[in-house]
Amino acid sequence: MSAEEFANYKYESSCATNLLSQEHIEAIATRQWKKVLAWVAFHSDQVAREEDVKGQTILHHAALFRAPADVMEFLLWAAPELASVPNKDGELALHWAVRLSTPSPVLSLLLEAYPESAFWADVNGSMPLSLLWERHQISLLHIWRTERRKLLEETDNEWRRIMSVYRSLHERSTSKESFVASNFQPLHLAAAHPSPPCLFPLIIQVYKDDLNETDSHGRHALAIACDSPVANRSCDVLTKIQLLLRECPSGPCRIDPQSGRYPLFIALSSGILWNDGIESLIQAFPVSLSMRDPQTKLFPFALAALMKTEAQRKKMTPSSATGLSLSASCLELGTVYNTLRADPSVLKLCGF
Repeated sequence: MSAEEFANYKYESSCATNLLSQEHIEAIATRQWKKVLAWVAFHSDQVAREEDVKGQTILHHAALFRAPADVMEFLLWAAPELASVPNKDGELALHWAVRLSTPSPVLSLLLEAYPESAFWADVNGSMPLSLLWERHQISLLHIWRTERRKLLEETDNEWRRIMSVYRSLHERSTSKESFVASNFQPLHLAAAHPSPPCLFPLIIQVYKDDLNETDSHGRHALAIACDSPVANRSCDVLTKIQLLLRECPSGPCRIDPQSGRYPLFIALSSGILWNDGIESLIQAFPVSLSMRDPQTKLFPFALAALMKTEAQRKKMTPSSATGLSLSASCLELGTVYNTLRADPSVLKLCGF
């Protein structure tokens, strides 16, 4: 950073009256970490409240100037909520840490403080996980073709950084449910969260043995994907449901122990659309069309008719819901129509 850039940085960061002062910003920018730690120690009540004119907290600035792990750990100890505070561009400190290739120990600290931060999209739609994957994608795909054991055993540092995202989710779940002994299952965790293109297909290949395994709640990866509409479609040309069915076509025949439902019923009730996986689930297990959902006692086409609209799923207010796109409504209606069309004879079972 040049002297002129540094001067502009100090000005922009400290021109708001009651926010981070120029003294605080300069101590971070010049990497006077003892001075920063002293301020945090004696003014811990201010750490979480103060930010610059762009909404950037002290944690953002510490990530920008690649603060060492002990400094980041102390900041998060004093104000762990900072890990979930976005700036005016929707960026968390983790966005900056990933962009600047922060060392893995610091990355793990930020993820431990707020595991969901990896899936937080900024105003441009960029997630830290996407940024991390884009940086390592080519080399990791090459390793999968040549030395795939490195990925399965997590001996490759780049793959460990990717897996640290899912490991933080696992550790949080384990800490909340300490009475449940569970193994680390990246496939199941990835099925429930948004993924950048090409990552989920690679995770399926690396952890293919887990396709027939259940997590600590007794759920298969397919059932989890069926229960996660947003995560399901945030993938590649194929959705997560379609990718999982390609590798495990018998999945739709399994009843989910947690809900007592087949994957088709889970998908319809959660709002999965026809082209996002419903058609594939029916093709894999057509008999389910003539079965009733054990919870609602409805046939699949009727269950699809109860599908929550996008506005309801996002809990919009009535006024904002008026802007719901016609295309979304058509897609939901199309799911109902196509589900019924797949087996019209079910109407006779309904008494029509």
